[in-house]
Amino acid sequence: MLIAWLMKAAYLEEGCSTPNKISVNSVFSMSQILAEINPESEQYPHNAYMPMALPLIDIRSLSSMSLYELALCHRESLNERRNITYIQGVAKWWHSIGWGIVPLGRRKLDSWLFSNQVLSGIETIDLGSEQLGLWFWGNPVAPDHSVTINKLQDGGYLVEACVRASRWRAIKKALERMEGGLDPFV
Repeated sequence: MLIAWLMKAAYLEEGCSTPNKISVNSVFSMSQILAEINPESEQYPHNAYMPMALPLIDIRSLSSMSLYELALCHRESLNERRNITYIQGVAKWWHSIGWGIVPLGRRKLDSWLFSNQVLSGIETIDLGSEQLGLWFWGNPVAPDHSVTINKLQDGGYLVEACVRASRWRAIKKALERMEGGLDPFV
């Protein structure tokens, strides 16, 4: 639901005025899937991500979809890809490109990557310090926009976003409307 909300909020100012399409890439935890083959896989949360792409959507459709419809599309796409065959296919593709970084940006296509690192349980890793000082970008794609969500040990969340300034302003405006008790998408 958070991903759906952020997508709608980011394009609030543009609405139906642009013909661009949006490419959304997300990640899912593959620990449980791999545990079917090797039960020890659930013990390695730092190795738990698999990238996946949602169906392309144009901004006009995004503007007219409800949060529920957009979130459901995201959830169904995730569920369709939670299997060994998909994981093997992505691994073969990544190997075929030499483990390099592939830019997602194409003309009239806005690319996004959402990484919900809460899925991995990385906040449970104790390295003997209050802060986790290790960051690794292990995804084979380089998006135009990226949003990473991390859970902190005190129960809070850290959201790190690299988003165009105009879209960030639109997200902030939607938040302000919501805080004021108004519909953020009007």
